[in-house]
Amino acid sequence: MKKMTAIDSRWDEFRNRLGGPEGCNFREETPGDLDSMTWRCDHDHRRAKKILLDMGYDIDTSIQYFNDLGGFCDCEILFNVGECGPYHWVPTKEEAQMGRVKSQSK
Repeated sequence: MKKMTAIDSRWDEFRNRLGGPEGCNFREETPGDLDSMTWRCDHDHRRAKKILLDMGYDIDTSIQYFNDLGGFCDCEILFNVGECGPYHWVPTKEEAQMGRVKSQSK
């Protein structure tokens, strides 16, 4: 199995799943109010591991890659790994319903 990286052809799929309902579930409690943004994170990689396994990627080497880039838990993968470095992952209402996330400047 191969390692998931931010340049992998399936990175967007992984990132969208991790930010969506099966992962951290980023959402605005009050639509249009970024200050109401909530998400879940247990300060570990349990959701990333489940998604990686489902996608057929090597868990250990992928998690080490994320850790090396500051992705020490599920939400930090989204905040710190790949093109999202200086960005905050904020889903629109439609994207949240579809399990997709987008980046928006802090």
